Amino acid sequence: EERRLFDHPLVDLGIGTFENLATVSRETRLRDVLTLLCSRDLSSVPVVDDHGRVTGLYSRSDITFLATATDADSVVANLAAVVGDLIRQRRVDE
Repeated sequence: EERRLFDHPLVDLGIGTFENLATVSRETRLRDVLTLLCSRDLSSVPVVDDHGRVTGLYSRSDITFLATATDADSVVANLAAVVGDLIRQRRVDE
């Protein structure tokens, strides 16, 4: 039987480190993801669904769009965006 990697929760895959695993949901606000990345010195964090299955990956390189903000209001709006929307937009831009 073929086993699809992202069809199972991370812990069930039995690979990697699972103590104090950092994940975020698609509804997590960007400001909270950035805080997590910085506080845990991570380069990326898995985005998981309600069952713990990976639906995406958000990394520090994904935040480069913040540099394109034209004013303070744009920066604040970007930081309030949820990760799921940002991942969806990234896919459209690719």
